[in-house]
Amino acid sequence: MNKHFAVLYDWEARTIHPDASPLDRLGRLMLLVGCATLIPAMACSIALMNIGLAVALTGAVLSRAPLHRLPGFWWGLALTAWIGLGAVIGAIYGVPVNATAADGSLTAELSHRLHFEGQAYTWIAVLLTAFAWSDSTRRGLLLTLLAVVLASASLLAAAQVAIGHGPEGPFRIAAGGERLASGWFGEHLTFGFIVGLTAIAFWHGAGAAAPWARWLGRIASCGSLAICMARSAVLGGVLGLATAWSWFGWRRALAGAAAVLLATAAAIGGLAVLKPEKYDKLIRGEDGRWAIWTTAIAVVEESPWFGAQGQNGYRAAHRRLHQVVHPNQVPEFPKGAPHAHNSFLSLAAERGIPAVLLYLGLLAALLRAVWRSGDPAARSLALGLIVAALIAGQFERLAGDVESGFALFSLLGLAFALASQATRTLHDGEHAPS
Repeated sequence: MNKHFAVLYDWEARTIHPDASPLDRLGRLMLLVGCATLIPAMACSIALMNIGLAVALTGAVLSRAPLHRLPGFWWGLALTAWIGLGAVIGAIYGVPVNATAADGSLTAELSHRLHFEGQAYTWIAVLLTAFAWSDSTRRGLLLTLLAVVLASASLLAAAQVAIGHGPEGPFRIAAGGERLASGWFGEHLTFGFIVGLTAIAFWHGAGAAAPWARWLGRIASCGSLAICMARSAVLGGVLGLATAWSWFGWRRALAGAAAVLLATAAAIGGLAVLKPEKYDKLIRGEDGRWAIWTTAIAVVEESPWFGAQGQNGYRAAHRRLHQVVHPNQVPEFPKGAPHAHNSFLSLAAERGIPAVLLYLGLLAALLRAVWRSGDPAARSLALGLIVAALIAGQFERLAGDVESGFALFSLLGLAFALASQATRTLHDGEHAPS
């Protein structure tokens, strides 16, 4: 068996053994309960995602789960260390980004520089959830829970589109509001990206769930993706699905290409009907992202190693450099753009070019481990998820978004578990008595 995948089963065998220590048993329970909170919460609550991660990570420590022996661990740890090092150096020697702090303390400055930094820690969800996903019975239960929560989110999304989207939670429904869907989240872009990923998971990684749960997850995910009105999410989700389908032969590849064309036409048509002003700007090539991207490149050129230090630092740098890059253009964001509207430009502008390389190295390490398993389902799932993230990330800051990061890495944990199961089956078959 592949040494990486053997880690999952060694931990399982040790923590359920009759001679397992109380700490091992407690840690195993906490890890599984934490993941059972985190995974369904990807469709409804960032607070529950963070709570689930904290409980699961505590359980991993108590049960001595060998996270460091799993693929991607050292890449992820290096990414976290780089972000932390940049924040410390910037807080001590750089220009303050916490201009409104009452005390101006180092702690307050560090907090401001690390605010909303999902890429610094959400990656560890892939390692934690791999342990939870590794058992087929647990996998079926977790997928069922996720499907049920997705169904509630899709019903809410349909009401938001039919009645109107409002600013107030928890339902965010207001008569006369915009015709867009965000489910239980505040942002339709986040919701759209997440349901695009879950659509890929329920089509290509949900074999352990009951048929009704698989179809509930597929219908809820695809239906929500169709009405979310997030162009980047629709494009990424559909291309991710098409990529995953293409792995199973040319007929499915053609079906995937047809799905891409239909989804693109539907997205453009929906934009023209529901948001004609944005459609007109798109057709005329006046999308505001061009100015944001070119200014973000100037931010990267100014601070290539550690970036502008988070969203707060980037906003200040964008406000200052926009006047230099586009002196004759009225800025769309007078106080500075909140981010670069591109995962990799945002990461480079906020945390430096090395952070981008470490993030891509993490994704490559995870994909390589799954690919070496030889399992078609695991390969198609992992490839589809990463393609969706890369495509949608060309237009939004998904790499640094907490909710998006949790969804991507938790579902990559599912691909990792499927790969581990495939190599275990192959290993057992090779060593079966003749």
